[in-house]
Formats: sequence, structure tokens, C-alpha cells
Amino acid sequence: MNLRREIKPDELKRLYVDESLTIEEIATRFRCGATTIRRRLDDLGLPTRPRGPHPDPNANPARREWSPNLAYAV
Repeated sequence: MNLRREIKPDELKRLYVDESLTIEEIATRFRCGATTIRRRLDDLGLPTRPRGPHPDPNANPARREWSPNLAYAV
């Protein structure tokens, strides 16, 4: 199976940009590796997000609650 033909550019953009799915979530959906999705995003010129939690941009950073799970991800 050729994933370049199977994963349509507009669908990949919709999932990653519009729906904010992670690369891993998209890879699971297409039953392929995360590296495949990352390379496809690179081929399409779509910038990738850094790994880890996505904090609320409107939240006050001084009030951010740290937890063991968050500390592990950082």
C-alpha cells in the first residue's frame, strides 16, 4: 500500500491542523508509523508541533498546576 496516495493532503491537514490530532493519533488512524506521518507533513510543508502538553495560551503561566504526569512529560 502506498500511503502517499492513501493519505490525501487535505485530509492530513484537516486532522493535524484543524482537529489538532497528534502525529501518533493520526498514525494510529491510518495504521502506520508516526515517522510516516511526520515525513508526510514535512513533504507537505506543514510545520509540526513540539511534543508534550499543549497549554492554554490564555492561561496565566504563574498559576499553572504541576503534577507528576506533567513533570514526567516535560
